[in-house]
Amino acid sequence: MQGCIAMNSDELSKLYGKISSEIDGYIHAGDIDNLKNMDLLCGRYIDQYPLIAYAFWYCKANIASALFQLGNLQEKPPEPQNIEPQDKQKSNKTKQSSTIQVDPSWKPLLYQRQAIQHDSFQACSREFKAMILTNTGRAFDKIGRFIEAIECYEQAILCVPTFAMALYYRGRSLFKLANWLALNPEINYNKTPFNFLYIEAKKSFNRAFQKGTVWETHPDNIDTLRKEYYEYILPHIHQIGTLEAIKSYKLCFVYFFNKLVGGVVYKLNFMGFLKDSAEKVAYKKWSLKEHLYLDPINLVSVYDIGRTDYLSFPPYSYRQGEEQPEFFNWFRLLKQEYIAARYLLFQSIQLKDKEHFADENSDLFPSNEAELKRSDNSGEIRQNDFSFGLTTSLMKSSFSKAYSIFDKIAEFIFAFWELEVKNKKGEVIRNPMISIGSIWYNNLDSKQGVNIKLINKDNWFLKGLYHLSYDLVGKEIPKAYILPEFKRLHEIRNKLEHSGVMITKEINTSSSQRLMTISLEEFVEHNLSLLRLVRNALFYLSLAAGLDQWNYENRINNTYQEND
Repeated sequence: MQGCIAMNSDELSKLYGKISSEIDGYIHAGDIDNLKNMDLLCGRYIDQYPLIAYAFWYCKANIASALFQLGNLQEKPPEPQNIEPQDKQKSNKTKQSSTIQVDPSWKPLLYQRQAIQHDSFQACSREFKAMILTNTGRAFDKIGRFIEAIECYEQAILCVPTFAMALYYRGRSLFKLANWLALNPEINYNKTPFNFLYIEAKKSFNRAFQKGTVWETHPDNIDTLRKEYYEYILPHIHQIGTLEAIKSYKLCFVYFFNKLVGGVVYKLNFMGFLKDSAEKVAYKKWSLKEHLYLDPINLVSVYDIGRTDYLSFPPYSYRQGEEQPEFFNWFRLLKQEYIAARYLLFQSIQLKDKEHFADENSDLFPSNEAELKRSDNSGEIRQNDFSFGLTTSLMKSSFSKAYSIFDKIAEFIFAFWELEVKNKKGEVIRNPMISIGSIWYNNLDSKQGVNIKLINKDNWFLKGLYHLSYDLVGKEIPKAYILPEFKRLHEIRNKLEHSGVMITKEINTSSSQRLMTISLEEFVEHNLSLLRLVRNALFYLSLAAGLDQWNYENRINNTYQEND
């Protein structure tokens, strides 16, 4: 690791400006060799100038995107940044082991997220934060993870409310999501989510084109985006009758539509809560606030009308040998597993600092009541204030149940897309071991390459699920591609399943050799992140099946037309 080089803020700003300008020139010229050289240089500068490391990660993301578009992105995974000497041997071992070869289109997103994760990001300007977050959203969009993209755009808007690029691309993602939902015929039974997303999209577009917004792009790009909106997107919203449909909604939606369209601010009245128990009201409000309902509206708002789990599996063509609508029931089971995990976490939060009758006479005394001595009698061992009992058990059960859904989704994909595994003799293997990390590869083996039946240009939602799995599979992914927050999820899951996790009220904790120790606050935070990942995965699975069926029907129709 090279040492840091001292520079004041003006010097650092000039250095970044020079590097950024050179990169832009090479991108414009399509100079692949110099772009690769600049990529290496930015990698060194991340270590040498840590105060603006976020800027050089941002540069690397732009280079990676340009190289990928030029069709010359290196297949070899990048060398992990900031490797300590003692980690170099581990890194070499990783290269020699059978690791999943990460899709090169993911590299720009990786670098954008590294920029956000770096300590220096907190000190950068609000405008630069908004720009990085917007580009991160666009990178998510390109790999099919539209929910994460929308979240990034909204974070960018929080940094700079007038940041036009974030406003525009948020609107476009919402518009596309509404179109994708329309592929499921069941949307006709309840068009509220459909109409909500179109109106939210329109609202975001209108804000982007207001006077005084900040456009961090070339004027020609602004003209292109404006043309796209006014000549294609807006006419489509008017054509499907969204604005007219709003007027026919019942009184219970008045708050939402008045606030959204008319700009009139009312006190939020949680309709339908008035007759509910206090616990039920608390559960609904908490689920809305944490965006945990399986409802498109709750993805982007906390309005009461989003408090449903109506996400459904689309109609599909029966599979060979299928006697019942198996996949409808299977998807309902996945939803129920998620809902149960969500409620377990809510219960545990409600029980915090309360005694439960289930813990009575169980000898679950606080650890600080036990006097432990060192073997040499040199003194007492300090004990952390660990939390035992039903509260933490429910939290752990919620986490384990939520994490297990990913492998169940993999089993679902294997069956729905009619995949199979064969041995060396070409014989089909019955009941193979399937996981979220292996499902994407031929014969469930990463060495045999990506299965093009799943990962192809026809179904970007499956590609989104594929990329989401990168955040979960842990050691199979090269170290450079794993963010700390997702590595932590993997560690917690392994400890929960194989040894144990001790939850403490203290913030600064250290784990023992066998047991993981984690603060209550951190565990809840990771549990919520995990639930949102599962929520996203269920959305992508439903939409992937809908798109697959739509593609299938189009192929059938085209075949009939050709025969005619």
